[in-house]
Amino acid sequence: MSYLLQVHHVNPKDSNMKKILFVLAACVLSSAALAQPAPRHGPGYDRPHAAPHHRKHKVWVPAHREHGRRVPGHYVWR
Repeated sequence: MSYLLQVHHVNPKDSNMKKILFVLAACVLSSAALAQPAPRHGPGYDRPHAAPHHRKHKVWVPAHREHGRRVPGHYVWR
């Protein structure tokens, strides 16, 4: 019973060492996470297995007929 009543004193050096080791481990893990390539976002990267699409640009479409009606020339994004 006297064993349970004894006060266990923690050496301050041990607790400082644990803190230092914890901080070092956190730094190693964070640097490993930062070393990974960042995911790409934007047009063309919605499917990771596919190559990125070209950026859309304006293309001139000459006058033509749609459903029997004449459509004047205009630009469209393609």
